[in-house]
Amino acid sequence: MIMLSIKTFDRLWATVEGRILLANLATQLEAHIVPEDYVVKLFIALENSTGSDLKDIWNQIITSSKSDSTLKTLYFASNQKQVHDELPLLLRIAPFRAILANLVSSSVEEYDLIRDEFEGQQDRLRKEDLDRFERRIFSLMNGAAERRRSDFSHGGIPWLEARLASNIKFNRSTADDPAFCTSSSTADREFEIFRDREGIADRARDILGLVHYDNNPNYGITALGAIAFAPADLEGASRATFARPTIADMVSTTRFKGVFGSPGKKADRWGRAFDLSLIDAQRPYRGGREIVVPARVPHKVHFAFLGYLRIPRGDMSNDPRRHKKFEEICMRGRSREHFVSILVK
Repeated sequence: MIMLSIKTFDRLWATVEGRILLANLATQLEAHIVPEDYVVKLFIALENSTGSDLKDIWNQIITSSKSDSTLKTLYFASNQKQVHDELPLLLRIAPFRAILANLVSSSVEEYDLIRDEFEGQQDRLRKEDLDRFERRIFSLMNGAAERRRSDFSHGGIPWLEARLASNIKFNRSTADDPAFCTSSSTADREFEIFRDREGIADRARDILGLVHYDNNPNYGITALGAIAFAPADLEGASRATFARPTIADMVSTTRFKGVFGSPGKKADRWGRAFDLSLIDAQRPYRGGREIVVPARVPHKVHFAFLGYLRIPRGDMSNDPRRHKKFEEICMRGRSREHFVSILVK
């Protein structure tokens, strides 16, 4: 099998991003998560890349994959592939504003009222007003659910049925772009994200490693929402791939998205996010279960309001100490020589 040259290995090893990439790739190889043809194509892409910055490397690979059909399998390339009828109800967490903006709901008066009330809050929102505004949105959601006699129940908060004007990433990305989702069992039983209404948004953000969803000075205080959908309801689901995440699906430099692989254990069919609340704790880091699905338009979804974020996590993106901690977690005590023996020809 084609392997990395020591020159390419050293170029990647020279940066935190590169070391995390190499560690996660080696972990997935050892756990038999990634198929050999995928690894060969990724190694070729890495050999042909330049520099050591992960963002630039991924941009080069992504650009190549759009014109070179042999690289398109870098996405959803996992030995733990699944079909839609084997999967439970899936959840995707996103800013509530993005969900509201992508609802096909112009004929539903209650949805327009929720949108107008929510948008009206954003211009005058202060931290001391969060509880009151949060209760107001929950009240509007609950009233709409009662009037529309919604029988969809999940986690003890109101959910409303709707259609999306765009895909489940709420953008114009292609259908083959990876979208990270979690399972309803992760949210309900394993981590009890919905155990009570207080703090749902922070728990969901932390347990799923969504450090990029945080209170941002440029955008104000962030409110999170969720969509729930059956995998079979995605457009073209019968021909789509659903798979455990691989490093090729982590196409941004958001390094708290997940720690890939399960060394020393049989690999299951789901990935694991990194629980942001445990970054400084001497406890297991494993967060919620994750799967990668194609970013397609669902026939229908149910959406919910989760509330406003209170606990800041955004400083992780620029905190060298926490970067080092995350790197140590990915390395798991393994030496450079260990990774050379797995990845270098």
